[in-house]
Amino acid sequence: MATEPEVPLPGGAMTHGVVRVGDTVRRPQCENAAFVHALLEHLEAVGFTEAPRFFGVDDRGREILTFVEGWVPEDPDPSAWSEGQVVAAAKLLRRYHDASASAPGRANHEIVCHGDPTPGNLAWNAGIPTGLFDFDNAYPGERIDDVAYFGWLFVLNGHDSNGLGIDEQARRLRLICDAYWFDRRTELLDAIVRRQTETAALILETARRTDCKRTPAETESAVVWVAEETAWLHRPAESLGRHLS
Repeated sequence: MATEPEVPLPGGAMTHGVVRVGDTVRRPQCENAAFVHALLEHLEAVGFTEAPRFFGVDDRGREILTFVEGWVPEDPDPSAWSEGQVVAAAKLLRRYHDASASAPGRANHEIVCHGDPTPGNLAWNAGIPTGLFDFDNAYPGERIDDVAYFGWLFVLNGHDSNGLGIDEQARRLRLICDAYWFDRRTELLDAIVRRQTETAALILETARRTDCKRTPAETESAVVWVAEETAWLHRPAESLGRHLS
């Protein structure tokens, strides 16, 4: 019986050795693999079909997941997304959160956060987000953690130069809150800054791993980028806050 070829998958800044084999993905297990696997099994059990299914571990110790079909953007400017696409992605995030609210390991937290709900961790078909993947950074947390991160990467990323402008950024943050049915709006900007700080720390922590794909220069550049994003957000915070409240 012929063995199906392994096709390297591009993208991703963190993990080496991710390949496609037929209709599956084989990838090295992350540090919290047992937690992630239990989460994926729970999502399958409750009928959340937009996440990959977990099929176990192969003879090389790699996890086996279903391949999520769709276009995966590399790093588009927030202005590349239509209003409808942002709304659809926010609704997908809400469905995921609702599905994870009964997941094992949630403990006393609201949900299991995805941890990295960016455009690049969504699979898009016909312009609509139809899949959510890469749960390596999943953790028990609160809805606001992921909503804040989502708002940052879908709307505020690139700040002055992202082609939207403050008024449109504020409007899109409101659209996200409306689509998600998120009511802690006055806390959102502070939560975004907190998630930016946590992201910078995670970048540095990940850089110490032997399987990290980032070079030292790329790590430094990523940390500087986050710092610039945070510094910028303090300037329009009052204006954005007024729109949100």
